[in-house]
Amino acid sequence: MPLSPAGAAGDVKNWPACLGPRGLRVAHAALLAAGLACTQVQAQPTPLAPEPGAATAPGANSAANSAANSAANPAEASAARAIAVQGTVFITRADGRRSTLAQGSALNAGDTLNTTRNSTVRIRFSDGGETLLRPETSMQVQAYRFDAEQPEADSLVLRLLRGGLRAITGQISKRGNADAYRLNINTATVGIRGTDYSARLCAADCDVSGAAQPAAPETPAANQPATQPTSPPSSLNTRGNSGPPVVARVVLQQGQIQVLRDSLERPLAPGAALYAGDRLSSASGAHAVLAFRDNTRVTLNPASAIELTQYSFNPARPEASSFLTRLLRGGLRVATGLIGKDNPRQFKVQTPTSTVGIRGTVFDLVCGDTHSSGAQPPPALAESECDRSLYALTRQGEIGLSTEGSAAPELPVPAERAGVAAAAGGATQLLDGVPDYFLRQTTPQPEAVAVDIDQLFGSEPPTSDAGGIFLLVRDGRVTLAQASAEVTLEAGESAYAGPLGVPQRLISSPAVLDRDPFLSDRLFSNNMCRR
Repeated sequence: MPLSPAGAAGDVKNWPACLGPRGLRVAHAALLAAGLACTQVQAQPTPLAPEPGAATAPGANSAANSAANSAANPAEASAARAIAVQGTVFITRADGRRSTLAQGSALNAGDTLNTTRNSTVRIRFSDGGETLLRPETSMQVQAYRFDAEQPEADSLVLRLLRGGLRAITGQISKRGNADAYRLNINTATVGIRGTDYSARLCAADCDVSGAAQPAAPETPAANQPATQPTSPPSSLNTRGNSGPPVVARVVLQQGQIQVLRDSLERPLAPGAALYAGDRLSSASGAHAVLAFRDNTRVTLNPASAIELTQYSFNPARPEASSFLTRLLRGGLRVATGLIGKDNPRQFKVQTPTSTVGIRGTVFDLVCGDTHSSGAQPPPALAESECDRSLYALTRQGEIGLSTEGSAAPELPVPAERAGVAAAAGGATQLLDGVPDYFLRQTTPQPEAVAVDIDQLFGSEPPTSDAGGIFLLVRDGRVTLAQASAEVTLEAGESAYAGPLGVPQRLISSPAVLDRDPFLSDRLFSNNMCRR
């Protein structure tokens, strides 16, 4: 049953495991307030009993048939059930028997589902995961094993033979065996790490460009019989990508870096994706170099913290691009990219008391407790909270310093000069020398770190007649592997695997997935949050 707002209160351990904007456990009430879809994965999945009158496929692998297992009676449980059937859907059992799938029908390892034109089916596995098949799709449950008492033996292997699907994974992808959940598609393998993802197999029959697609049928209400839909009118979904865009990646890291995202803090790993709103903090002796989509580079110094407040980059419309980062503690080293070159007025670094504007440049910043009187640099300066003074050294180009609440104009700080902005309402001034802190820095100069932007953030999607595999990650992490190459995707990212055998990250999500109404949040998330 749907959660009431009261169900979001109390001990977090008693909340249902609802996925937030990037696959994180959040309160259902908070999701409702934000207008977000919520997908619940039960902490103790209920085993699925066999379909009444269903026969066990004699030819199915015994280990796979035990996949629907529960601690109560693993031999009799089913792998999954059809919880919503729209239109005509066929099931071919492992022994070759073929019949029409009905709502409530059980599935086991070896079974293959086939949706017809304008038909969809959503199935729920005994581990709590759910999968939706779009029209004209064929998918086989190759293997399934779930035993609540043996997480290391988990296994869920699906094979997409035709068409497309969307899935939110259950417990199998989140415990014990990190490689337990796989999706096989032609020559590619998709490894899942607890996620919401869509996949589409195309044979030069998919519209990658975003032309009109049929509208999705309405999902029948719970316990209501599905009806054969008529051909729906064409409509174009013109919304943007489903997932939040990745704005930066960690290209170099030493020591412990934490990221605060969606109210949860976690360690940051090299290569990790970063999103607008993320807060990063470094331990003493730790640092990281970040690369942004426009080729801006930022070094986060030891004992420092920043917030990636705002970032948008459109190379076709540089006037609409912007960069805003807040320095909360410690220091930064910055080398601006295309935003600083094409739209410098929209590139800013702020502290609670100061703002740094740029002219396309390379500069260093550090927060201080006080500032020296006159134009002499302080004898000692170390990272501190950024609620007082901000010191800056321009290494190339020019920056401008201003103080919140001051009527004084922005102070230009040219190359090889240092300046200071005092606390709120105070003065800004150039220093006669460079503070010793800047001369003793040992963290990497960001402009000197080699970065392949195309490899980090992807290339353009292939043309509309391209055949191959398209993958879109809405939450979590997915690895797309082909031959000896692989690419790892996080929330908001997509990839393509074609005949060349080398998967590639895409700079934007192809319309064949992102604008497919059958795989949309509206259809897939209907009645998804349950106890």
